[in-house]
Amino acid sequence: MQNLRDKLLKAGLVDRKKKKKIEHQQRLARQGRKPDDAEAERQRQERYLRQLEEKKRRDRARQQAEQARRRQEAELAARQQQEQRQRQRQEAERERRRRQARRILAGNMFLPARPGPVAFHFVSRSGGIRRLMLSTGLVHDLSRGLLAICQLPARDRERIGLVRRDVARQLLELDAGLVRFFVTEDEEPLVGLPPVEAAAPPSGSPRTLFHLSARAGAGERRER
Repeated sequence: MQNLRDKLLKAGLVDRKKKKKIEHQQRLARQGRKPDDAEAERQRQERYLRQLEEKKRRDRARQQAEQARRRQEAELAARQQQEQRQRQRQEAERERRRRQARRILAGNMFLPARPGPVAFHFVSRSGGIRRLMLSTGLVHDLSRGLLAICQLPARDRERIGLVRRDVARQLLELDAGLVRFFVTEDEEPLVGLPPVEAAAPPSGSPRTLFHLSARAGAGERRER
């Protein structure tokens, strides 16, 4: 036998939504609960679900922020390591070139067997003024860029001497600080040099005194 709700639903006097609401109220009545209590419970459940969803959202946001921070730290550490390795490779390459330049200089540097009459001044690696007593022929070779003055540093005692033009060019590429005086192709030769003499004059004061200032090798030159 159909109950009243089914009859009303069949007659079209109520819809299914109202029918479900009536059935829900009847179940609550059988359980001894009021409709207001059920509504309050439903609202509490909805608040709990919203709070739970909000907590999950905050946790996801914190997790994503932490992952982004760790990625940035890892990328920064990787860049720093790469830059450090690059600096180490560059320093190792500079050291290799310095050692190669000093080996070349040690094997090609020379001095005349006897001092000459000309005091040829140049700027040392430390910035002081040094001189070599050279013949007039060697001075003219220096003026034309056929020879260069180089300084080989050492712990106990440094060495100063002459090298050929091809050696000087090679040293300029490897370690320019070793070359203390060198006239390159784009520079004018020295002026006012004494004439080339076949034999050295009698001992005494130097014939000509040159004061030279250089920038890592060949640079400005002035006479006195």
